[in-house]
Amino acid sequence: MKTGGITLRPIGYVRSSVTDPKDLPFEGVPAQIEILERWEEALDGIENYSHIIVLGHLNGAEPRSLKVHPMGISSLPEVGLLASRSPHRPNPITVTVTRLLRRKSRTLSVDPLDLIDGTPVVDIKPYHPSTDSVFGATTPDRFGLFRLIPEEELLRHLVREASRFHGEACAGLAIGVRIAWRAMKELACDLRSREVEVLSKAGGCMTDAVQALTGANSKRLRRSDELDDTIAITKGDRKLAFAISQDPRFREAEEVLRARDEEIFTLHMK
Repeated sequence: MKTGGITLRPIGYVRSSVTDPKDLPFEGVPAQIEILERWEEALDGIENYSHIIVLGHLNGAEPRSLKVHPMGISSLPEVGLLASRSPHRPNPITVTVTRLLRRKSRTLSVDPLDLIDGTPVVDIKPYHPSTDSVFGATTPDRFGLFRLIPEEELLRHLVREASRFHGEACAGLAIGVRIAWRAMKELACDLRSREVEVLSKAGGCMTDAVQALTGANSKRLRRSDELDDTIAITKGDRKLAFAISQDPRFREAEEVLRARDEEIFTLHMK
């Protein structure tokens, strides 16, 4: 396998239920990586990590242009190819951080993985939070992109994003995600905007979700020890006050994602 004049050696292949890139969900799907027998010993110790970085080779995904629409959505402004996550790269290498569920011999079960069945894997690295994570990193405003993604798919993406900070996708986290997405719609901006501030008097799971999606440190997000199940999100002179429902039937994240906003919280705007 050659790319850009450099020879790459596959160390394994993806085994997935998805065989066509058009059918691959935005966030990927559960999958397995089958490592070639000659590389099995090189896996020793990988099972001690919760997440791994997977580098795959996208056959035939050569660049068509130096400018692309993010995620192929034509209504979004074009950006430079190297300022995008387009699969059409100068060298068709993809990088994915995924949860390692288990290792069995030379088979790694992961979730999620945004690679289709049969994709060659050219490298695997352990994910180190101390060196691979920059919590306060900034990005362009994503709201324009978010509003073009079907809401059901977007909410699941945001839950996954928040769970990487919180550690699990629980009902409380999903409630925080629903609040954050409603705030984005009302304020018409990504909550990572430096103009957005948060005061949370809600439980840790809900607060973690909002903090994960705002990328806010103590300058922009304040937690209160006096809990009354409210979260206030402000931008300039706009203030959104969310009062969280005490509905006991929300036990799982999926239940929260299926519920209506008014079943989850009451919103007061100023």
